[in-house]
Amino acid sequence: MKFSIIIPVYNVEKYIEKCLNSILNQSYKNYEVIIVNDGTKDNSVSIIEMFLSDDRFKLYNKENGGLSDARNYGLNYVTGEYILFIDSDDYIEKDLLENLNEVLTKTKYDLVRYNINVVTEDGKLLSTIKGPEGSKEMTVEELINVKQTEIAWSYAYNKDFFIKNNFKYQKGYIHEDYGLTPLVILKANSIYYLDKCEYNYVQRENSIIHGSEKNLKRCNDVLFHFDNLYSIITKDESINKKDKEIMLSFLANGLILKCNLLEGKDLKNYIKTLKEKRIFKYLLSDTLGRKLKKLIVRISPSLYIKITNK
Repeated sequence: MKFSIIIPVYNVEKYIEKCLNSILNQSYKNYEVIIVNDGTKDNSVSIIEMFLSDDRFKLYNKENGGLSDARNYGLNYVTGEYILFIDSDDYIEKDLLENLNEVLTKTKYDLVRYNINVVTEDGKLLSTIKGPEGSKEMTVEELINVKQTEIAWSYAYNKDFFIKNNFKYQKGYIHEDYGLTPLVILKANSIYYLDKCEYNYVQRENSIIHGSEKNLKRCNDVLFHFDNLYSIITKDESINKKDKEIMLSFLANGLILKCNLLEGKDLKNYIKTLKEKRIFKYLLSDTLGRKLKKLIVRISPSLYIKITNK
């Protein structure tokens, strides 16, 4: 079993060595690392070059196009049976590939989800993002209940499945994972949940710059992704009705939670847009709790956010 690991790189000289060392030190050795230099302007490439004596590590240079463009570019060079995405400021546990290989040599799942450690830059554990107890096969409905469902780097993807469906990240938009991973989940014929914390998501200091203009773009971009996914999902007859409803509810919930980023006129206009698009109707109401939350969101999105985030 060979794994292909795609790492987009842009101005991460402080983090890239730790990221690449976490791969170099894997207990399982059959892999390739596709490093995409997305026009980095710092010393990242000099650090990467130290790893290129190992022929499993390959560097590809391109003009800056953003994270989505770099991931898409890296897909052109995949030769392994399974694809992983790793952000260049994060790192993985030493047995990730070995644990994946143990699962995938038995059954070639389209998608394998694993758990996440949220850590500080110096490695201090802040929290874990986990699903149910025990590794097992999962349905779409079960997977949707796992936090950070849409994050690209929390999965291993069957290469043939990924390429056959021509999955691409939307270039030029924030929240590119929200714009693709839900579709990947819906199209997967088999999903496995590996109950191990294998990925370390580093909370960088000052990594997220908030501001009214940036936050408005974040909200507008998720609206774009929703419209695009809605068009694809509703027309795809290979996806069953129940899974469509579950995923549209998940996507709608994501749109509503973005209200938390806005205030004043921007918030008012955003909520108006959600109402015009009839986003609230996509929320599931199959239980009493969901019915109440659906009623609340129509009255007060801010109260809905507080309840949902508890």
